[in-house]
Amino acid sequence: MSDHKLSTGDWAILAVISEAPTHGFHLAQLFARRAELGFIWTIQRPQIYRGLEYLEAEGFITPLRQEEGEAGPKRTVYA
Repeated sequence: MSDHKLSTGDWAILAVISEAPTHGFHLAQLFARRAELGFIWTIQRPQIYRGLEYLEAEGFITPLRQEEGEAGPKRTVYA
């Protein structure tokens, strides 16, 4: 792990993933403005995906599997 500290957004993403494995698209929906967690803390979609990349690179999360999305690329589920 590097000496870089986790941002508040990284901690929020990590907290949700610690509750149950999930993917970036679901996280983006949860943290969107006026969504379940978005009423408390809004995290933009690009920040979600940068956070996932960083958390994986630092060993905080691991990819479990790929799931087909309704549209677009496969979704990586993290734990």
